[in-house]
Amino acid sequence: MRKLIVLLGLLGGGFTGLLLVVFNPLVDDSLQREIVGAGVYRYASSDVYGMHSTADGLLNIARLLRGPADFDEAAIRNTVAAVMVLRDSSDAPVAFATRLSASERNSNLLFGEFRARSYWNVFWPNQGSVYMQSLESRRELLHDGMSSFLVGGEPQAGGERYMLTMAGEGAGNRIVGISGLYSSATGHYSEVLLNPINDPDIQRGELQLSIKR
Repeated sequence: MRKLIVLLGLLGGGFTGLLLVVFNPLVDDSLQREIVGAGVYRYASSDVYGMHSTADGLLNIARLLRGPADFDEAAIRNTVAAVMVLRDSSDAPVAFATRLSASERNSNLLFGEFRARSYWNVFWPNQGSVYMQSLESRRELLHDGMSSFLVGGEPQAGGERYMLTMAGEGAGNRIVGISGLYSSATGHYSEVLLNPINDPDIQRGELQLSIKR
């Protein structure tokens, strides 16, 4: 009986600690605001592989609850690889993009930091390409996913828009021209995740690109 009480105490303490981390009111990740004058592109892609975007995926326990993710190797378990077509305001396809995201090594879970570093390559046919990178925060996704789970729902964020890209010098937000018309381009960007609960097999998002040539 004593062992059971100790076990329940450990589980309860661990769960309480997790809640304090996820719902820590003192954390204030500074997110990118709308970029005035930027080009806006949307994507909807099923070619997204790797870490689940649900709360249990971000906490690295999804594989325990739902089996192995796309990348089961420990070294790349917390990464996401994606390919997508970018569309303009008229829904016409205008560019092709690849993205690789990985959990930030310097994230401090004790202080509620759930961050990732993303690397993009965007290609405009017959025009050129750019490389982009920035630090991102998954805190709002995790907060809403855990809130849903605690009331009996899926551990999935149910909001319509989640800004991912962080602001500030430390975020390293930059666009660098690679080829063609964009070979000398500079700038910065932001990414918004759209309706993550709408279809778990399709990731939808919006990019705002401020490119200076």
